[in-house]
Formats: sequence, structure tokens, C-alpha cells
Amino acid sequence: MYGCNCDDGVFGPDCSLRYCPHGDDPLTDLVIHNPSNAESCLADGLMMPNDRSELQVNEQQQIECKADSGYLVLSFRNKHTERIPYYASDVDVQGYLEALSTVSSDYAPAISVQMNGQTLCSASSTLTKIDFLQDFGDLPTIIADGDGLRLSSSTSPRVSVTETRRGTKENESCSNRGICNEELGVCSCMDYMSTSNGYGLEGQRGDCGYASQNIVDCPNENSPCNLHGTCRGKPTFRCDCQQGWTGADCSLLTCPFGKSWFGRPTSGDDYAHMSDHTVECSNMGICNRATGACTCMEGFEGAACNLMSCPGKQPNQPACSDRGECLSMSQLATHATRNGDDTSFTYGATPNNHFTWDFDMVCKTCMLTLPLELQVQGCMCHEGFAGYDCALSTCASGDNPHTEGQVNEIQSLYCKATLSTGRITVSFRRQSSVELTWRPYPGPGDAVSLNRFACRLAD
Repeated sequence: MYGCNCDDGVFGPDCSLRYCPHGDDPLTDLVIHNPSNAESCLADGLMMPNDRSELQVNEQQQIECKADSGYLVLSFRNKHTERIPYYASDVDVQGYLEALSTVSSDYAPAISVQMNGQTLCSASSTLTKIDFLQDFGDLPTIIADGDGLRLSSSTSPRVSVTETRRGTKENESCSNRGICNEELGVCSCMDYMSTSNGYGLEGQRGDCGYASQNIVDCPNENSPCNLHGTCRGKPTFRCDCQQGWTGADCSLLTCPFGKSWFGRPTSGDDYAHMSDHTVECSNMGICNRATGACTCMEGFEGAACNLMSCPGKQPNQPACSDRGECLSMSQLATHATRNGDDTSFTYGATPNNHFTWDFDMVCKTCMLTLPLELQVQGCMCHEGFAGYDCALSTCASGDNPHTEGQVNEIQSLYCKATLSTGRITVSFRRQSSVELTWRPYPGPGDAVSLNRFACRLAD
């Protein structure tokens, strides 16, 4: 299956949607390390005796490099720097990293660099601390490629990166203080909120992270959270939305969820679609936030765009050119034949088989009451029709008259019964005869009618 690998800043099955600026929520300054009562403490504005809190912090990572010649390459979120010489200064390293499109540096310095030496690498090893100033939250670790480094001593060069401080600030769309217009990629901020510098002050990020006055209530104060969620109260005044609703003020509907038709593997090789992670519209549709309905891409259908449409479907007409049935892979397996006879084939009967991932992909977190299976569908044509969309008519079949030495098939049926009379049916290629009655095997000269069957009586 082919799909779109979207450029930075855009997303969606057809890359038609734009991300809005992300940022830190300015009203959540503390991280409370007591999950059992954290929400109640925040709501009451109180700290309990056993609570441990700390200010939210930026991510910090450390590079250790031991080399006295050569270069290295740093990568962040799958983007790679130019070759960085071993003698690069702190200012040089900052420039190389901020040149990456995955490092936010549009309106302010993105990182700060501190070295315990003069150069990025040295024969005795240099430690370089990288503080992320505009990318918030727990960030992926920088990857260092040191294949180009050299060390004149007998030991090998070495470079490594470690996380020395996990980022604990939020990194939410519109700082969770506004609604994202995904067509434009622009935030519409809640009352008294506007664009910030990432640190609670007015700035140019476009993220709704600046409060122009003291916030004393959740969004839409006359109907907090639009009556579709619960207001946490002071000091954060955040909305916890009910199931089926989303947005900073719980004003937007969610769409049905399903496992993604197209996406990067979640873990390991050849391991896509198999996790419990689900996405709206199965990543093959666009969610209408006003109605909570998916608009599916061409070729897909279902509440969560979880079904692959069958071909041969005209407006207001059945699929498969109205000459067949539209079936899932699992359904089609039950109709499989071998030389016209039924088989015991199944598809998806064995749990967790990655070869049949499209059978048992059940959405367990859908808004709907019934689970949604992500399925490939196709046409099973009626007799006399063929083609992927059943648009073709089959021709009569027969023997090739130019081939010689061939014979017709002969099959013998032997019947042995313990009763003098009875009934029997015979089947061929999924068709069964009418009931045939039997009588004892005829003697010489006895006639046998076509609707009677002769069986030899058991001894």
C-alpha cells in the first residue's frame, strides 16, 4: 500500500492539513509527583504533605566526544547536520543544530551550548551540554555518528549522547489555550490568551502561551468547558473533556478511531498496524470537528474509514458492478474452493498473525458502541462474471481439440448398506443431488431406474 509521507509542518492522509504552533501551557508551572492525588491538589490549589513538586524544566542532553581529528554528524528527529569538525566551538555547534528544520529557531535561539573545553572533541574528552530552549517536553535523544572521527593515540575515538535532564514542560497544540485551524495552521486563542515567547511572556510563537491578564476560570466562563468537560479549577483552569469531545474548551467533536492504514512501523521490523495505538479515521480520512464524522479518502469507507471500498461502484449503485458480492478477506476465505469443492481455508482465525493483520484490527477505543475492524475488501463475482470489479463476462470452457491422448475422468461409487432400503445424496462441486433411494443390488436382468440407487447388502 502506498501513502503520503508528509513534509514538516503538514499532516493528514493527503498532507492537506497544517500543524498549529505547539507550546508550553503557561498556567502549569509545577510538576507534582503524586499521581494519586495530583488532580485534586491542582483543583484545590493545595499541596499535600507527601507531595513532591518541582518547576517544569527544559530538556538537556550531553555530548561526550574523545577525538583529535576528523568530524561527526548529529541527527535530531531524522534530520542530519552537515559534517561538524572535531574542533567546532560552542557557537559552531549551536549553528549546526539550529540549521535543522526539526529544531525550532524561527523567533528565538533554539538551544544553548556549554562546553567544558574549547572544542567539541579533544584527546582527553570534552563534555558539551545542549539545552533546548524552544522545543518542549521529553525530546528524543540526539544521535551522533562518529565514523569520521580519529584519535592519534592507540585507543579508538568515542562519541556518545545522554539525556541529563528530561524536559517536563507541555508541548501542546496552541499551548492547549486555543483552537487550531488545521486548514491554515493558525491558533485561535481563548479569551485573554495570545502568542508567547515560550516562557509565559508575549512573543511571536503563535502558540496562545501568554496570558494578558490573570486567568480565573476555565474557557467559556458562562458554560465552563462548553458543558462537555470538567474544569480543574485553580491554578491551571484546564478542561478535562468528556469522551467524544476535544479542544482547549471541549468544543470540538472527535471522530471514530481505528488502526492506521498507513504509517511508520511502531516497533521492530515489519511490525506496522499491530499495536493498540489507534488514530482518527484510521489515517485514511479527515475528521469534521463540527459533526464528528470522517470524510474518507477515495477507495475507503466506513465510520472510521476502516474499510477498503470494493471496485465497480457507481453512484447509487452496488459495488462489484452489481454482479458480485463485496466481501472482506476473512469472509472470502469461507467461500474458497479447490477444483469447485469447499475448502477449510480461513483468514484471520489465528490470533496475532502479522500476515493477516487486516482481519483482526479491532478499534477498542472507538466512540461507537461496536468495534470497528480494519479490513481489505474485494469482489467475489457471481457465476458467469469475472474481473476485479466483476465487469467482465466469462466465456464457455472446453477441451482443446488440438491436444491428443487425453481421456475423460471416470469415478466409481461403491455402496454397502445394512438395511434393505434407504436414501442417499451425492455431491459434486458444492452441488448436491436430490435424495436417491436404494434397494438391494439388482440381479441379472433387473432394471434400475435413474432415481434409484443400488447398494450391496452387508454380509
